[in-house]
Amino acid sequence: MYFAKNNFSKRKFHFFLAFFITLFSNFSAQVVNDSQLLKSDNWIYNALETLSLETQNPIFLDTTPISVGELKFYLSQIESKLDFENLSKANEKLYLQIKEYLYTTKDFGKNSNLKIFPEDSAARISFNTKINPEIYLRSNKNIAPTINYFYDDWLLSFPTIAGISENVALEIDLFFGKDYESSINPSSTSNIPSSTEREFEYPVFAYGNVGNNFGNWGFSASIGKEGFSIGETKLGSIIYNSTFETDAYSVLSAYSSNLKYNLIFSQVDSTKFLYLHNFNIKLFQFIKIGFTEGGLRNGPIELRFLNPSMFVHSFYAAEDYEKNENNKNYCSYMGITLDIFPTKNLR
Repeated sequence: MYFAKNNFSKRKFHFFLAFFITLFSNFSAQVVNDSQLLKSDNWIYNALETLSLETQNPIFLDTTPISVGELKFYLSQIESKLDFENLSKANEKLYLQIKEYLYTTKDFGKNSNLKIFPEDSAARISFNTKINPEIYLRSNKNIAPTINYFYDDWLLSFPTIAGISENVALEIDLFFGKDYESSINPSSTSNIPSSTEREFEYPVFAYGNVGNNFGNWGFSASIGKEGFSIGETKLGSIIYNSTFETDAYSVLSAYSSNLKYNLIFSQVDSTKFLYLHNFNIKLFQFIKIGFTEGGLRNGPIELRFLNPSMFVHSFYAAEDYEKNENNKNYCSYMGITLDIFPTKNLR
């Protein structure tokens, strides 16, 4: 969306922008409730993985983002086996940071003088402000910069999170910055937009999630735009990366201490859909096995692939499409992971 000079004066715009920066910068977008999803690049995943190595106890962090409630569940599993007396100073500090992060909630409506919701309301909301001005120096202005659609190098961003009780969460990364076409212009020297380059639509990270934890197991069901990831290597996920450009994805997840299942459905564009079943099991408390299978279909939605009790490969879909379309519109996926924790701090 762009601002036109004749219907939105600079003075009004600058006042509006300054008001939001001042208002939002007083509040920190941290944990709102147990259904909030934490981005795939959040530090909490590596921190929990470190403590799981300390206890020689694998946990299910292969698919992200994960809800706060599920992460609390994994933390409780770690706590039951953590030797606090012999814990190193570094891991002791890490544990306290995780504990504080997951169990300290932020609520704009209740922790400030501006009361949005009544004190006894189950609704919560949190804001944050990020300011990121940049200046570029280019050795050759004839070469356009390489920026993909996952571009989020905005001048200003306003992550906004809303929750109802512990069971519903909505989040969107609102932003203000330079539009895509202007950003890839070789003559661009900054991410600060001019009056004709302003844009604030099309956020990359946006989702809704519902879920609950029942003590020894839990579930969540979410729908988002982008940012989902399966697996992790030193080079990033090779199965499904968080930078995968999708119009939408949905995940139905159920987990316990020894088992986790994900049914994943992604809409890549208006005609292309990805169906995946992801299954993880923990054996003998120190071995974790993961299995992912599915298919990418360039064609109408296939409801049969969303059956959680069957594998996509059970339908021999490749043979169906090969007979009718020379197998040009279908691709099968299959992957297996194995994690072994033979001793503490070794994976």
